[in-house]
This record gives sequence, structure tokens and C-alpha cells, in this order.
Amino acid sequence: MDTAPQSKRSTLLWLLLLIAVVFLWWYLRPEPDRGASHAAIEADRIAALDTDPDDILVDLRDDTSAATVAQIERDLGIDLVLVSAQSRDEQFYRAKVDPARRDAILAALQRRSDVEVAEPDAMFAASPIHGHEVLPPEGTWEGFPNDPMYSRQWHMRQIGMPEAWKLADGEGVIVAVLDTGVAYEDHGRFHQVEDLKGLTFVKPYDFVDDDTHANDDHGHGTHVTGTIAQVTNNKLGVTGVARNVQIMPLKVLGGNGSGSVAGIADAIRYAADNGARVINMSLGGPFPSKALKNAVAYAHKKGVVVICAAGNDGRNKVGYPAAYPGAVAVASTQEDEGTAFYSNYGKDIDIAAPGGNTRSGEAGGVLQNTIKIGDPTKSGYFAFMGTSMAAPHAAGVAALVVGEGVTNPAMVEQILKESARRPNGKTYSSDRYGAGIIDAPAAVHAEAQRRKDRRGMGTTVVACVIDGRRATVAHVGDSRAYLLRDGHLHRLTTDHTIVAELVARGAIAPDEADRHAYKNVLSRNLGAKPTAAVDVSEVELQPGDRLMLCSDGLYGYAPADAVHHLVASTDPPDEVVRDLIEAALRGGGGDNVTAIVIEAGVAVVPRATMVLRTTGAGAWWSRRDRFLAAAHSGGVHKSPLCALLGADEAISLVAGNFADAVYHDLEKATGVNVWTYAENLARGWLGQGGAWPPLRDLLDGLARAADQVLGELRREDMGLADLVALAVARAMVTAETAVGGVLAERLRSLETD
Repeated sequence: MDTAPQSKRSTLLWLLLLIAVVFLWWYLRPEPDRGASHAAIEADRIAALDTDPDDILVDLRDDTSAATVAQIERDLGIDLVLVSAQSRDEQFYRAKVDPARRDAILAALQRRSDVEVAEPDAMFAASPIHGHEVLPPEGTWEGFPNDPMYSRQWHMRQIGMPEAWKLADGEGVIVAVLDTGVAYEDHGRFHQVEDLKGLTFVKPYDFVDDDTHANDDHGHGTHVTGTIAQVTNNKLGVTGVARNVQIMPLKVLGGNGSGSVAGIADAIRYAADNGARVINMSLGGPFPSKALKNAVAYAHKKGVVVICAAGNDGRNKVGYPAAYPGAVAVASTQEDEGTAFYSNYGKDIDIAAPGGNTRSGEAGGVLQNTIKIGDPTKSGYFAFMGTSMAAPHAAGVAALVVGEGVTNPAMVEQILKESARRPNGKTYSSDRYGAGIIDAPAAVHAEAQRRKDRRGMGTTVVACVIDGRRATVAHVGDSRAYLLRDGHLHRLTTDHTIVAELVARGAIAPDEADRHAYKNVLSRNLGAKPTAAVDVSEVELQPGDRLMLCSDGLYGYAPADAVHHLVASTDPPDEVVRDLIEAALRGGGGDNVTAIVIEAGVAVVPRATMVLRTTGAGAWWSRRDRFLAAAHSGGVHKSPLCALLGADEAISLVAGNFADAVYHDLEKATGVNVWTYAENLARGWLGQGGAWPPLRDLLDGLARAADQVLGELRREDMGLADLVALAVARAMVTAETAVGGVLAERLRSLETD
């Protein structure tokens, strides 16, 4: 019998079987080794699937009586224990059950009308940590921000924080961080990390141990908190997105990075009930929970923005709670603006933010100050990666938007999405990026322009930097700078108005300009657009020169010959400013009457100083000191003499009509131009000391701009003209817009009084 064909068939069958086995192995093989980071991600994926077979969570109706609770316990043979001391009002319980009876008990509970949720208590986890410690450099950093490790925070620059820091800081907004806790206090073996000192913490709670000390014994939560609100510009460590928010530390994950759905849901409700406006959850799991979904909906209904990490499984499915309605799901980008290999993706992604990639080292990670992993007695600066690191960038920007007065969380989400940008050099996909990469300055600016009462809002600025004998002047709009030399008054700036352009083109005669219907319509301003073009000029000062910076409320009403006479007088600058303001008021100027006079003495101080005059405000900053004073006297609101006393008392400076001008120019930009100087006084807008909060906010923004310029002057070999243009066009464009929104709200409240 010929066995050759049979042998061939057998060989072929074995070959086919071998191919099938190889194919099956290939199909079911573990993910390719991508280093330790990927192995940790796989482990985290498995851990997040765990549930405790002995625990169920039960959410009863809030009006359930104690007698009914006791009856449920008797009927089912269980003990209902509050999830925490904070969950009594919510009637949120946990019960340990016999695993063999769990399904029957759940079914019985789910049939009851007084039970809103009954389900197994799942365990969710923080995203895995792959930390690279980064040692702080020696020496100091002189720019803004002056945090010495800021240069390594590529992620802050990716979302536009250098510009956003100048326009908003989230002051007063409470952000709840639901995580492994925060290293926010010195308590027992726990210590506050150095770069969180100075940050305000409110209403902490530990939902793992059920006490009021939400300390971090893991490291994840402190790192997340740092991205949201690390103390910034403190000459230490690193920066955070929203540096003046208040943090509510809520510990829902233990030292192993995991925690129960019951504790997380309880903490969400606690945050919503205790003043949080933003919640960050850099945690999650791959399966749904009705209790968690209800908690997110509860917070959203109470006006809380809920920001969640999308998950680190690298698959086409967003994890929970990020996938719930009312939550903002954040995907992760890396330094080159591509999406990170681990980031979940899909139709539920809302937005993308920097999460980093440390596979090739610390430089690609998100850098923050936190405790050493699992050891709260030690701390340092660590570069992590994960959607856990992406979410707090979005939470910080959400806090900036909330700080501008947006109270509807759906509107905050819309603003974040509408202002997001496409990645540079990468193919955009909504499944990967959602609406795009979050853009902090665009988000705040979009809010200012979205509302009808703020749309088109802008203001003017004239700035002067003096370095030795060289004065560099920059301006946008129709505020002006003049130079008095040898008795002659020379105008250094050209108005950015429609009428000025008509005169320049010869369309109208110069003497027609003052009577033209559009004489006050600006062709260029600050705040109406995200950027602005700045005109810059330079002049060499001579002994006896005087510089005057002024608003249209001055030169538009004080006669030109009177202005010339007063500036050329031998009176000291403070008296000149007073007389200029009074001349403008006599000429019909009701408000926005402001002047700054700078006099060059025999010797000009050989160091950089900066004068900023914006929206009728005058102030002076130097590298060493900052002076600001305001007083009310004789019916004229003015600032007394602010002097830089160098060896020769070389420069003196005065600012006039301070708070009124700040208020009026911003309101005029909205089209509301009804309040006169007297009415402002009567309504108390011009209080003693210039202590009105929006005014302080504006001045703080201008001071930061000055600090940035002076820092960059030290750090780089840049011409002063470039520095002024940088400060005005980039650092100050949106500061006034943010404050303007506060002013608009204030005006409306006055109108309804």
C-alpha cells in the first residue's frame, strides 16, 4: 500500500495545525514589551476590574427614615454602615454580605422603591505612576515665572500658560482633588511639600479612613494638585495652572492607589455640597457604576465642572467616570503634541491636554513637586506620565474660566472645546484629541468675547521703560506720550483711531478731527483680540526733560496751550498732574482724566524701570520696590507723588485720577458710557486707598507684566523696544479683558440696586 499521499496529507495537516497555533498565539499574545511603564499600565488595567465580593453599596432615598433602614437590615440580614461620616444626609451605605447570597440580596434591594442604587462596590484606581526624579538646578531664575524648574515644564507652554498667567489666576475658585490625598499639612508622619506652601486648602476629608486629614501616602494626588495650583512665581520649584485657586483635598484612594466606588461617589457629593466649583478625578475603571454616574450628575446639577482622566489602556474606549454625561473626558498628549501611546481614545473624548511620555526619560514627563512614591516623609520633583497628568491641566484651565464668572458647567465645557486648538505637526482626529488641545488664554479670552456685554471689549495702553538715558515708549490705542524739551512739547505717539488714519491719508483736514463723529473709535486696542500690534519708539533723555503719559480724558478736554504751559512750568510733577487734571475737568472732562509726569534730573538712574499707564491708571514698578498709592482730595481723585529716590533723586512720577479711569475706560469699551465723575463718587466707586478688588486685580496683572519684562531684560540680550512690545502685546493684552468682565458685572448690580 502506498503511504506517500497519506504521509503528505499528515504533514500538511500538522503544518496547518502549527500555523493555527502560531496565529492563535499571535492573536492572544501579551502586548509587546514597551518597557516598565507599559507593564505597569497592564497591571493597572487588571486591578481596575476587581470588585470586593463581600461588599455592596446601597444608596437610599434621602428621606428614608431610620426605622426603614432598620427594617431593611432585619429583612435581609445585613448591616448597613454609612460610607463615611459625610454620607448621612445622602443615605449612602456599605454592607458586607456572604458572597453566596450577594446576588439575591442585590436583587431584593433593587426591587425596593426606597433604594436608588444597589450594586457591588467596585474598586477604581489611579493611573499608574512612572516617576523620574528631577533635581532642582542651582541658582535662581529671574523671568516670570521665576520658578527655577519652569523651563522643564513644556506642558505649561503647550497649553499657553505664559500668556494665560497674565489674564487670570482662578482666585477664589475651589477645586476638589479626589485622589490619594495631598501633602498639604504637617501632621504626624506627613509633611507639606515645599512648593505647596502658601496655597490655600479648604475642607479636607479622608474617605478611606473617615477622618479630616486627607494626607497623601502614595504621591499621585500631590502631583495632580501641583499641576492644578502649584505655588507659582515664588522662586522655588515649578509652576501650576491656576495659582490662586483653593484646593479641597479629598482622599478616596489608599496607599496602593485604589479606592472604592462608594468612597469616590461620596466624595463627589461632599465636594458639590461644600463649595467646590471644579472637581478633578485622575482615576477610573473600565466598567460603569450607577452610584458614580448619579454622583457626577448631582455635582453637575449643582454647578460643578467635573474633569476626568480618560484612562491609560490605550484602547478605543473611555473609562469611567470620564465617559459619563456631565464629565469632561481628557486624553493625553506628549511633548510633540501627538497623543500618548497609553491614552484611551474614542467618541467620548472631549478634549486633550499634556500627560507626557517618560519612556525615554524624565524630559518628556509632567513635572511637579510631590512625595516619594509611598513615602510621605520624603519629597522631591518628579516627572510622571498618564491621563492622570492630563486631567489637572484641564481642571486648572476650567478654574480660570469659572473665575471669570461662568457658573454653568456645560458652558465651561463648551468654552474649553470651542477655544481648543489643533495639534502642531500632527494629524488631528476627534477620537484622539476630542475638540483639540486645551488652550488656556484662548479659553479665558473666548469667555470675555462670548458675552454680549463683553464682546469687543478693549482698552488702551501707553508704556515707558527707562534704562539709563534711553526711554522706550510703546502704545496701543489713543493714550499718548509727550516729551517736553527746551520748552517745546513734542508728541511721541500716533493715535490708533479711525479719524487719525483718515487724517494721515489726507481724507480729512486735521482741524476736522476734533469734530468728527468717529473721533473716539479705536482702530487698534488691547483685549478685543487675543493679540495686538504695538508701536514702539525710543528717545535719549536729557537733563531737564519731562515725559507725560496721558489718556484721552486729559488731552481731549484740557486746552493744548494750557497743557503745554503746565508741563513746562517749574512746578514739581505732583503739582503738574493735579493742575492738569483740574484743567481737564474744567474743560468738561467727566472722567478718564489721567496723567503721569516723569522728570529726568541731572543724573538718570542707570537701571531699568518701568511705567505702565493703561485704561487711565498710573503706577510705577522697579526691580527692587513697587509703590502704589491713591487718595481722594478736593473732589479730584489722584495719586500722591510716587518717587524713586536714587542717589540724585533722578526720576519722580505721579499718577492721577486712578480708579475712576480704570473703571470708565473698560465700561466705555462695552458701549456703556453713562456714568460721570460725580456719579462715580456718589456711588462709592472711588473709595479711599484704591482698594477696590477689580482694580487690585488689574494692577497685579500689570505688575506681573513689569516683572516679566525686567526678568527677561536680565536673562536675555534683547533690545528694550523688543521687551516693551513683548510685555504689552503678549503679557497685557488680556489682563484688562478679564478685569473688564468683573467691572461689567459690578455695573449691572449697581443698575439693579
